[in-house]
Amino acid sequence: MSACISSGERRFVESSIEEDTRYDGRSLLDLRHLTVENGVIEFCNGSALIERVFCDSKVIVGVKVEVVNIQSIESEKSLVNVSVDCSSLEAKSTGQRRLRDYADELAEQIEAQLEAGLDGNEHCLVIVPSKYSWCISVDVVVLGSDGNLSDLVSLAVYSALTEARRPSVEKIATEDGEDFQIDPDPANTVGMPVIFLESIPIRISLFDIGGHMVADVSESEEQCARCALSVLVNRKGQLCSTEILKNGRLGLTQVGNHLSTATQVGLSMFKLLDREISYTPRPVSQ
Repeated sequence: MSACISSGERRFVESSIEEDTRYDGRSLLDLRHLTVENGVIEFCNGSALIERVFCDSKVIVGVKVEVVNIQSIESEKSLVNVSVDCSSLEAKSTGQRRLRDYADELAEQIEAQLEAGLDGNEHCLVIVPSKYSWCISVDVVVLGSDGNLSDLVSLAVYSALTEARRPSVEKIATEDGEDFQIDPDPANTVGMPVIFLESIPIRISLFDIGGHMVADVSESEEQCARCALSVLVNRKGQLCSTEILKNGRLGLTQVGNHLSTATQVGLSMFKLLDREISYTPRPVSQ
């Protein structure tokens, strides 16, 4: 999203990658430290502000849940609505249209992330079968970026969902069949379904710079990358999707090795993130 870097800066980045000591002191697979603050938006069911320490990367996410009539929506995918605002990146962008396209791309990635968590688990959002379900709306505002933005956005969405609360509901029998009523007491809210939270993946991207795969790249490193391997991995270490970015190519042997590396990076990120948000993985049976 930013202007091209100079040839001198490119040489500096590539030489530091070659030496396995990046300009900020990290090795190739080291991740930047994160800070996460939950509950930052008062009128949302869940929210999170996530920042990468010592750089200009900051994303805020708000999550709202509402009841929808299942018969009025087109498919299970309509249970997820996503919007992304990247207007803060306008100074770095080469045009408004490109900025809008980038926001749409991020929104599609978030939808893929949430749909992967719901794959086979759509029932966990259902209130009354064939009638009513919870619908999740996610609003993302990018406040700043220093590379690898799509991964940071996925972490912010995950963090907001783990903190989200929804009203308790009680099924009731009526003359027209089964219905429900919402408990108005805000003290009786419940979290998102455990099976959903335990299945949501996060995005991990590895960038090929000079033949070396690099994790959590800075903005200048990202511009030096020939291509990138981006995956969605859940906390069980299962790959939910894989894609090659930046129109590059990777050999089949390379892809296999890099998928294993991305999975390990993802598991490490889950541990780092769980410590920040004080989330304890729970058995799905609960």
